[in-house]
Amino acid sequence: MKKRTTRERTWLRPIVLLVLLTAVSLFSGCRKEASYEDSSDIKKISQQESVSEAVEAGAVSGDAFTDDLTVRFLDVGQGNAVLAECGGHYMLIDGGDSTKSSYVVSYLKNLGISELDYVVVSHYDDDHLNGLVGVLNKFQCRLVLSPDYQADTKIYQSYLSVMKRKGFLEIHPSVGQTYELGNAEFTIVCPKNYQYEEENDNSIGIRLRYGSNSFLICGDASAESEADMTASGLTLKSDVYMASHHGSSSSGTDQFLKAVDPSAVVISAGFGNPYGHPAKSAMKRIKKTKASLYRTDLQGEIIAVSNGKEITWNTKPSQNYSCGDDVASMDEAKLERESKSRQEKYTYIINTGTEKFHLSGCGSVSQIPAESLRVSHDSRKELMEQGYSPCKVCIDK
Repeated sequence: MKKRTTRERTWLRPIVLLVLLTAVSLFSGCRKEASYEDSSDIKKISQQESVSEAVEAGAVSGDAFTDDLTVRFLDVGQGNAVLAECGGHYMLIDGGDSTKSSYVVSYLKNLGISELDYVVVSHYDDDHLNGLVGVLNKFQCRLVLSPDYQADTKIYQSYLSVMKRKGFLEIHPSVGQTYELGNAEFTIVCPKNYQYEEENDNSIGIRLRYGSNSFLICGDASAESEADMTASGLTLKSDVYMASHHGSSSSGTDQFLKAVDPSAVVISAGFGNPYGHPAKSAMKRIKKTKASLYRTDLQGEIIAVSNGKEITWNTKPSQNYSCGDDVASMDEAKLERESKSRQEKYTYIINTGTEKFHLSGCGSVSQIPAESLRVSHDSRKELMEQGYSPCKVCIDK
């Protein structure tokens, strides 16, 4: 369209506005595809200095943040699914494979979620996309961020179908764009473009920031995309790094890990998966960082809660740096997972401030201040004997 100038007569403006509004109403029932510039439904897309950056620089006190950021790394077996929440705003990154689709849907419902602010499709592999199709069928979503390439799979066709039927706003984000999630925000760090020969390198990656805390999640990005990220000049240093591609040998290079410099690494992989994830070489590199290790194949769901200054976890770090192949055959590892399964029969979240205990999926959990949140594997009876009372919403309902 030819750019308008200030010489145009002012009486044309109402006519132009009327035409634009008419055009929008005609297409409101269609699938919405928007570019970064014309997406007015997005709360914020800015490359200016963020609130989080101001806190990191010391210009704003972290005490200004009253809503915790909760990041849940769901146990979806051999796949990825991450739910982030801040101030009642939700973002789901990937949804696991088809065997976990109903689990992810139920998980969101149990939290009382009816609408997601964002759904991020990192890329179109089955173990990331399948569960999202189920979620998009059942929930409303304000914005879908997806990679700009096509896949020759049935699940990709199902994805296109639900997007068309539900009419969700969809964009293909670019590196450097920033989006708001409550008082938190996330910046796109990859891919450099959507033309990588290896589809995994087309994965959308984000750096999620809240106060002085940060999380880096990059789908299945491998060494080539990691090298481009490192060369981009964007800030990659993050407190928590979700190991890309389930800890495969082609991801998490020494150079990239040095740039990220994480204090904690989370690996999402299936116990005894056929790919041997996490790979032995990847585990060696991760161990060298001296970061705390969390892994869903041994510990189940991992929950991190940030108050803008520090991060608390729902479980202790794993001390097992064995690769996936070795883990599946180790008695110790099997006992660790069996122990986790037994513990999950009695897994409660305690609010030491209110002296109430909740199920881990209770919507109130995300509102518990980090300093008051404690995970307990004691039984209901034992907790009540300690003076705690059960939540009347999720337990005594």
